[in-house]
Amino acid sequence: MKRKIFDCDTMREKKEIWVRRPITAAGILFKKIVNNEKYILLMKYRSEKHNYLDDFGGRTEEKDITPFDTAIRETLEESNNIINATKYIREGKYKTYYDKKCKYLSILIEENKDFYNDTNVFGDYEYKDGIFRELNWYKLDNDTINKVSIRIKYILMKLI
Repeated sequence: MKRKIFDCDTMREKKEIWVRRPITAAGILFKKIVNNEKYILLMKYRSEKHNYLDDFGGRTEEKDITPFDTAIRETLEESNNIINATKYIREGKYKTYYDKKCKYLSILIEENKDFYNDTNVFGDYEYKDGIFRELNWYKLDNDTINKVSIRIKYILMKLI
């Protein structure tokens, strides 16, 4: 499958060979505060190969118009069509973080303390890609940051 490259400064597709801040993948992090503690909704794969915590995210695809489309699509797929982040993007209720090394755009969405407290609704299997995984709220601290994928590690460090 062909992968699109977006420019982080304009959020538009780039056909040039060189892009100053390229985006080849994007994802969404959901954050909430409960009793003055910060929590992040993360996935834990049941795989030796992917032994880390991760956000809702993945590679850009040909059908994506912007990196926001990538993040929305990946969130829908990885939540088994439960979380549709379109309204957050449309209403501008997010912050973006860019990781140049990973060419990754993270979109942070802050939610209320009652947002999907019961993560069992997502199930333990992602139907789109046939992956066993669990979704849970993790306290945003150094212990959690040491367990996350490299593409979101430095972004989460900024949020502590």
